Amino acid sequence: MNDLKFTRRVAALFAVGALALTGCGASESSAGAPAAESDGAIRLTVFPSLNALGARVAEADGFFEDAGVKVELTAGPNAAAMVPQMIGGSMDIALMDMVTPTVARSQGVPLVMIAPAGVTTEPDKELGRGFGNLFVRADSDIKSIKDLEGHSIGLPQINSQPWIDARAVVDANGGDSSTLEFIEVPNTLAALEQGQVDAITVPEPSGVLALANDKLRLLGPAATEDRVGGLDYAYVTTEDYLAKNPEKVKKFAEAILKANAKANEDDANSRTVAEGYVDVDPKILAKAVLPTMGTEPVSAEDLLAAVGRMARYGLVEEGLKDTIVADMLK
Repeated sequence: MNDLKFTRRVAALFAVGALALTGCGASESSAGAPAAESDGAIRLTVFPSLNALGARVAEADGFFEDAGVKVELTAGPNAAAMVPQMIGGSMDIALMDMVTPTVARSQGVPLVMIAPAGVTTEPDKELGRGFGNLFVRADSDIKSIKDLEGHSIGLPQINSQPWIDARAVVDANGGDSSTLEFIEVPNTLAALEQGQVDAITVPEPSGVLALANDKLRLLGPAATEDRVGGLDYAYVTTEDYLAKNPEKVKKFAEAILKANAKANEDDANSRTVAEGYVDVDPKILAKAVLPTMGTEPVSAEDLLAAVGRMARYGLVEEGLKDTIVADMLK
């Protein structure tokens, strides 16, 4: 299969917003000896999320420059739309949730994880919420997370990280997540307020807006205790790009780890950086629970835990877990 046909095939599989994949072959571009490392800048694409704080801090505070690596950072769409663009060669590294590249890898798309981004954040007990949270209407008869059984949950994308988080937290609270009905909605807050769904998953800072809406009510954080610190988002590239640019990717990963550490340690700086790329009132952003960034290289243990949850909920085959992990950490 030539590269053009392969790119078209992957693009068809990863239509914007579609995360349920149906198989494709491996690229032939990585066959043979890798080419010499390029002197060009890394084309990095991130979506406008607080999970991108590591990359944004690295850019704003000079971590990329200190590491001796040039990075051209641009804002992009969701991870599903990024996959065919990366395979097609229009970007080098992208921020993705764990689900999208893992499912793609299980179907033969040659993606690898090179650095961590956001990990599951421990909920703030005083605030009663974390980075991702579940909301219902104020007059809803749903009083606990277990009560979500048999109800509908609205979220931007099905078979995504928030989808897994919602299922896992319902199961952890004694419910049966297989009874949930998931509905894709472009505006979760509006969908809940208008009664299109019974509950929604909301990341920060949108959760602050939901709290200010007297028609909505916080149900609880969409995080289970066993997942605190678990990898939720990561920086991804292709096998081909890694093979051709090993030193460049290494420097990038080192810069991200240092920037992630600063993002965790310097709350005020993180919020200032976020104001530059998150389209929300700074007063709202000031009240948001920031995500925790990973400060250790992606390990087999981290990835196996994430892949295990995907297998539990049918996104990848149980018997492929070890193979997927080995392939994504090349």
